[in-house]
Amino acid sequence: MKKIMYDELALLCEQLAMILDSGMALNDSIRMIAKEVDNKDYASILNKMADNIDAQMSFGDALKEAKVFDDYMIKMVEVGESSGYLDTVMHQLSLYYKRLSDTNDKLRDALTYPSILVIMMLGVIGLLVIKVLPMFETVLNNMGVELGGLAYNLMHFGNLLARYGFIIVLIIILFVLYLLFVKKDKLIFGKRLKYELDVAKFAFVMSLYLNSGYDINDALNNIKGLISNNSLKVKVDKFIENINNGMNVGEALSEAKIFKSIYNRILVIGFSSGKADEAMSRIAKAYEDEVDNSITRMLDIIEPSLVGVLAIIVGMILLSVMLPLMSIMSSL
Repeated sequence: MKKIMYDELALLCEQLAMILDSGMALNDSIRMIAKEVDNKDYASILNKMADNIDAQMSFGDALKEAKVFDDYMIKMVEVGESSGYLDTVMHQLSLYYKRLSDTNDKLRDALTYPSILVIMMLGVIGLLVIKVLPMFETVLNNMGVELGGLAYNLMHFGNLLARYGFIIVLIIILFVLYLLFVKKDKLIFGKRLKYELDVAKFAFVMSLYLNSGYDINDALNNIKGLISNNSLKVKVDKFIENINNGMNVGEALSEAKIFKSIYNRILVIGFSSGKADEAMSRIAKAYEDEVDNSITRMLDIIEPSLVGVLAIIVGMILLSVMLPLMSIMSSL
């Protein structure tokens, strides 16, 4: 079975969070969910997970054994089991996967209308380049006027397109599909957004460990395996080194520069007042909101940008035809 979709993961985590919060045993919870699943393969995987938990396997190991859940979910479940906050982790995972699912929906909605527009405009451009420009070239040649450089190049491009059009269109379609389905995350999450998302994950996991009474050094060492961003890893190592060198938490955070300075001040107050877990949780939420807002702004730019680019292309083609005609008319 292939990897489970984000919306399914969000629903599963939300159901587990509610059931665990009610005090029901984890294996019974999973079996209850399996009964409500329409997909037989998915239901079989859930029942197998419940059987493994019956055999004293941890929930994290049961997820690994299933081989349909991503590494982030597995590692977060392991954090939840070790910290004693599995229900909180499942609730946070449901929000995380819901956000990813919503982002995919936003991306699809943002690209649907522009994609239709691009297809229509490519049809118009193809008609202009393949049919209209050659006709104007013939008319202008009969009048003793040659097409300008841009129009002449476009006309020859049209001849090439007419000859190899099917292959060119197929290559373009395959490239677009590759970007949307293979490189989609890189299109959505740039380097800065990925870093901020990893910082949000780091802050949330830290809040769980601190809330469960872990020593900050032990918490940081356990979290390091969850971090995938190399830049953040270096900063966390610096943070640990600063603490081991006798710095207080506030100084160590400021020196490591994991968070923005405004958030460092919040953490200093949080550690001083004994509310470090709450401060970390608020910072995680703040970073998640920043990522969501950045993605929304980026997607809102896609449609007008495509319209503007296509309008410029069509305008250049029309100008390449109209300018010679205007020159002839002005000479009459």
